[in-house]
Amino acid sequence: MLTMLWTCVIQHHKAKTKRKKWDVNIHPITFNVGDEVLVATHHLSSLINKQIHKFFKLFEGPYCIEHDVGHNVYKLNNANWHIFLLRPWKVRAT
Repeated sequence: MLTMLWTCVIQHHKAKTKRKKWDVNIHPITFNVGDEVLVATHHLSSLINKQIHKFFKLFEGPYCIEHDVGHNVYKLNNANWHIFLLRPWKVRAT
């Protein structure tokens, strides 16, 4: 009984330290009105059209953020998008 309790305490401590490391490294993304972002796409392969999913674009855009709808939701081109589907647009130097 005591060994089970001790293993639970050790597992809890390990999980707590792992969570602390994760919290330090995570940086929440926020966007402002007027920022340009990319939107994630979720296309499926089609045997009929002979299209293969791995050759599709992962993101479309850039789109301009019109306004902040709510918590982690932004409006782009008359559609609401969650922040997990958005990536910041970065102009590459050529």
